[in-house]
Amino acid sequence: MIQRALLAKIADQCFMNKAILLLGARQVGKTTLLKNLVETLNVKTKWLNADEADIYNELTAANTSTALLQLIGPETKLAIIDEAQQIADIGLKLKLLHDNKPELQMIATGSSAFDLLNRTNEPLTGRKRTFYLYPISYAELVANTDRLEAKRTLEARLIFGSYPEVINNPGTEKNVLISNDSPVEMRFDKGALWENFLISERLKRNHYVGNTPNTYFWRTHDQAEIDYIEEQDGVLNAFEFKWKEDNVRFPDSFLKAYPNHQTQLINRDNFESFVGGGGMS
Repeated sequence: MIQRALLAKIADQCFMNKAILLLGARQVGKTTLLKNLVETLNVKTKWLNADEADIYNELTAANTSTALLQLIGPETKLAIIDEAQQIADIGLKLKLLHDNKPELQMIATGSSAFDLLNRTNEPLTGRKRTFYLYPISYAELVANTDRLEAKRTLEARLIFGSYPEVINNPGTEKNVLISNDSPVEMRFDKGALWENFLISERLKRNHYVGNTPNTYFWRTHDQAEIDYIEEQDGVLNAFEFKWKEDNVRFPDSFLKAYPNHQTQLINRDNFESFVGGGGMS
């Protein structure tokens, strides 16, 4: 089983008088991560899954702190509400629990980040920490296997992605979206696959290490373009992604317009430093 980079980060934030929101698509591994967290913390835990009709009804009906605390239980130290976006006023309920039992650690998960954030932003202002769980990252693969194994399966990651179900069941993958399981070298879309992989892995890496640059795609009217740009502290870091090439020319119009810049080509030889393949630090 792949140990997720967020496990230690979330554990470190528990019992700090903040509710925790864990966001991520279905099947991305939120439940498995939280089961590992429960084992790590080793405290009395109440797990409520709002996808279950009876639990949904109980949570919806509990409109006071007294009713909510009775539902959670007096001895509970950690309360997990799975798929919390199902509950219309979940933000207010979490606030009531936070204010009336501050020693209780609450974790709410949501596969609809938009809905859960909308329902918790105002009630939980100053009372929450938010984490996003993505499909397994390249850096997590390296940390749980080794660089050789991670690089050996690189093409599979480009084609089939890195959801836990895919990673844990090699050989059973299927590209149902476009029905094309051909090797990368034989594909017309290998450039797009490479760009998609690099940008998604960079997004994971930046989130897990707490890096928050402004990100852009750059294109002029005459179609000169740069694949990906990060702006931080006034410096533009421009990246071009190439599957094979080891040389690329950045557009003169960009270089002249933005003198405070750095440029880098990312290919198969150096991509690990870009996506965090040397570790999560």
